[in-house]
Amino acid sequence: MEEYNAYFNSNSMNQFAIKEQQSYLKVLLDDNLKTRLSCKITDSTEIYGENGCIELLKQDFDRRYPIMTRRMDYFQRKQHDGESFTDYLAKLKELGKLADLEKLKMEDLTVYTSMCGTNNKELLDDMLKLEDPTIEKIEQVANIFEGKSNTKKKLYCDVTASVTKTEDGRPSYPRTNRPFQRSNPTNGQRTTNSKCKRCNETDHQHYQCSWKPNVECHGCGRRGHIKPACPKGDQKRRSDRPTKPVRAVEEKSTSSSSISSSTD
Repeated sequence: MEEYNAYFNSNSMNQFAIKEQQSYLKVLLDDNLKTRLSCKITDSTEIYGENGCIELLKQDFDRRYPIMTRRMDYFQRKQHDGESFTDYLAKLKELGKLADLEKLKMEDLTVYTSMCGTNNKELLDDMLKLEDPTIEKIEQVANIFEGKSNTKKKLYCDVTASVTKTEDGRPSYPRTNRPFQRSNPTNGQRTTNSKCKRCNETDHQHYQCSWKPNVECHGCGRRGHIKPACPKGDQKRRSDRPTKPVRAVEEKSTSSSSISSSTD
C-alpha cells in the first residue's frame, strides 16, 4: 500500500475523476479482490477517507488475515532449507510490520510464545478461538481442556477395566482373554487339563466360560452346554468307535484249535 500511496501522490491522481482513480487502483488488485471491492463501492466512492476504497481493502484484509494469525506467523517463522539468512530476515521484518509488533506488550509476547510453543493441536485450536487472547484467558482454556482430557482418560480406563456380567451375576471373560491357571489343583479343584462342561475346551473351568449358563445345545436341545460338550454327542462318539471284528477273533481261535489238534 505504501507503493500505491507514492504512485498516487507523484502523479497527482487526486485531480483525476473518481471513476478514473478507481480504475487505476483496480489494475493492482487480483480478480477476487477486485470483485469483492466492486460490490462495496459506487462511482462516487473516494480512494481515501472513511469508507473509502483503501479503508474497505484494509477491512477485507483484516477479516481474511486477522492480527492474531499474522502474529502467529511471525513467531512461527523459521528459516527454510536453502533460504539465505538475509532473505529470511527480510521476510521476518515484513511479517513483523504486518503483526504490529510495536503494539505488543510483555504479556502479549508470553501469550503468543506459549501458543506457538504448544505441541497439542487440539488445545491450540481452542486458543485460536479467543478473540483477544490474554494469559488469563489461555490459562482458563488450558485448564478446561486438560480437565476434559483427564475425564476422558478416566472414563476410558473404567470402560476397559470393567468386566461384563452374565445373567447370573458371575463375570464373563472374553474368549481370547480367559484366565489360564497353571497351578496344581487344591481342595479338590480340577486340573487345568480337565474339560469345561459347557464348551468342552481345556483352558478354563465351566464357571469361567464365556458361554452363558443358559446357552442352548444344537445337538440335544438342552440348555447349559453347547454341541461340542453335549453328553449325548459324547455317548454317540463312543458308540461309533470301531470294534475288533468278531469273525477275525473266531478265525484266530479256530486256527489255534487246528494247530493244537495237528500237534496232538
